Amino acid sequence: MKKIFIYALALLMFYSLISCSNKNVEKKISKIDSLIKTIDSVSYKLKLINPDTVMKRYHTYQVTIDTISKHFNEVKNDESWKYICDYQEVRKPFKTMSFEYGT
Repeated sequence: MKKIFIYALALLMFYSLISCSNKNVEKKISKIDSLIKTIDSVSYKLKLINPDTVMKRYHTYQVTIDTISKHFNEVKNDESWKYICDYQEVRKPFKTMSFEYGT
């Protein structure tokens, strides 16, 4: 009985070691490594950003969008709408960047 238990335990350990070398696990590990490298790179670049420049650019965007909103009915067309939509997509991340990371 003791030998059967030892063989079963050895077989279980062998199976667990074989399953660790599964290609799917290797893909997941390489993807995690790639993501860690990306996070490190972004963190480094984030530290290099000048907060004053970001704040200045954000305020420039604010002035621009205020001017556009005042004269929106005059300049409303398909071409200007595309730019306004682009601005709306960028506004929130840019605001977050300027106020959370800028200070």
